[in-house]
Amino acid sequence: MLTLRSRMLAAIDVSGSMEEPAENGLRRIDIFQQAAGGAMSKFSGEVELGVWAFSTARNGDLDYEDLAPIAPLADAGHTQQIQQIIATLPARLGGATGLYDTTLAAYQRVQETYDPDKVNSVLVITDGKNEDENGISLEQLLAEIEKLQDPARPVAIIMVGFGPDTDLDAMKQIAQATKGGAYSANKPEDLGTVLVDALSQRTCRPNCG
Repeated sequence: MLTLRSRMLAAIDVSGSMEEPAENGLRRIDIFQQAAGGAMSKFSGEVELGVWAFSTARNGDLDYEDLAPIAPLADAGHTQQIQQIIATLPARLGGATGLYDTTLAAYQRVQETYDPDKVNSVLVITDGKNEDENGISLEQLLAEIEKLQDPARPVAIIMVGFGPDTDLDAMKQIAQATKGGAYSANKPEDLGTVLVDALSQRTCRPNCG
């Protein structure tokens, strides 16, 4: 089977709850940093990756901030930029979890910049559930995704939740709507494995057996 190259936008939760300690005493954000560093080292330069950070009112009225464009990890400067972003995440923490608005915006961005030669996907990593009272509801998000879907430009949303506060049911509904996947890491030490699983699932989308 031909492994299509991947093109992915990762949206990382930087809400205040990421400061909370997990079972092993490290903060959730520390655990994420370790897992992300490990996962990045496993993917080849054929992967294109962009990074957003999200929490409520992060960027004016927007719940997300575009930190790195989607570009090849083969570009050492780009990989370095992403590593620096991951290193500075603790300094960005604050706000509540603006999950649905961010997921929709990331989906739209990847679809608008779609590359037919690659597997295009959105990776959303969160430790919580949607807390943006001014944003869209889950029903609105699912309806918008349905409206935007284009068989010629399929974009899978892959949801990764970690910690005890995630809304796995909502994550599954969002993932299913795009033939993506929802993953949960209840224990902090599982996050690295879950991230790699989530990332490596994409290569067969949307036809995973």
